[in-house]
Amino acid sequence: RLAVNGEDPPIRVVRSRRNSLDVYLSLLKHASPSYTSSHCKAGNIRCIRYNTKAGLNITIPDVKNIYKLLRREVDAEDSVDWMLKKLGVPTVFVSYEKLYFPKTQAEGLNEWKRILTFLGNIGQSGNPDLTWDDIANSMGHAPTSVDKHDVKIANFKSVWK
Repeated sequence: RLAVNGEDPPIRVVRSRRNSLDVYLSLLKHASPSYTSSHCKAGNIRCIRYNTKAGLNITIPDVKNIYKLLRREVDAEDSVDWMLKKLGVPTVFVSYEKLYFPKTQAEGLNEWKRILTFLGNIGQSGNPDLTWDDIANSMGHAPTSVDKHDVKIANFKSVWK
């Protein structure tokens, strides 16, 4: 409650959730022998190439229990969301996928604008001059993830049964 009522300025939370299967695949990628670092600086082609390759053809070791594992992860994430709402913590809920791998540039830009508006960095009417290129060029790290599960997962057919 102190976070809601006792801070000046009040604490605000940007709550980004990622697809639980992608979180799990990222953990497996980080454990890969061909994996090099957590993030690659934009322009570091060698790092980007190695880390992108490490995220391809990942074998999910325990296909039988993958649903249970992911369900537990989703439940934990849901409980955090519930707690933030119950305590009245000012929170904007956004999608990791829309922020970093949007289906369209407009979708990604809108998600980033929701955050910036919530934090007071741009007005309620948004910033008409802000573009997707502005967002993409402001990131110091390059993406090293592929967004297609059938390419990421070596035993994809077994997982999706």
